[in-house]
Amino acid sequence: MLNNTAKSQTNVAMYEKAIELYSKGLLLNETTNYLSGQCIAIGGKGNVYTA
Repeated sequence: MLNNTAKSQTNVAMYEKAIELYSKGLLLNETTNYLSGQCIAIGGKGNVYTA
């Protein structure tokens, strides 16, 4: 859910908020050991930095 919200923030050029959400999502996915969510968060942060 955080990753989807962060992607939406990226689409409307709210990059700082998107990075914050991806970081929270990454931390949450690390604590639950959810590898797919971690990959999405890392890739999403990369997309924000590219934008």
